[in-house]
Amino acid sequence: SIAAKNQKLYMLVGFEPSAAVTGGTWYTDEQTYDHALVEILQTAAYDLIAKSKTLSATAQQVLDYFNRSGLVRGKPLRVSDIDDILQSLVYDARLEITRGGMSSGLGEARTYKLLEASHDFAPHHVQVPCSVCPM
Repeated sequence: SIAAKNQKLYMLVGFEPSAAVTGGTWYTDEQTYDHALVEILQTAAYDLIAKSKTLSATAQQVLDYFNRSGLVRGKPLRVSDIDDILQSLVYDARLEITRGGMSSGLGEARTYKLLEASHDFAPHHVQVPCSVCPM
């Protein structure tokens, strides 16, 4: 288990373990975070969106591109996995959500767009001094 590495878990043969036990798509069989895979997928998704005519894409479009290109072999990816990758790019201030909002419960898929270069964006923790360091 990812949460309790020293705890033994027994499971019947033929059942697939839950993501809470295995760590999900982003963990290897050795239960270590697959940082390289995440970085490769982030770069490929960003490049795909940057090269598109509209400078935007949905998670399904990115997943279709990954499946066509053969970028990931041996790990079945779902739309929710690609959505996680695209959300991480939103949190890194490289993409923005243009339609569908933060929740996709309205039936409309989220569309991710390149963050415009004209935005003077800096994370709030960079703009405010920590008041620990001498100024």
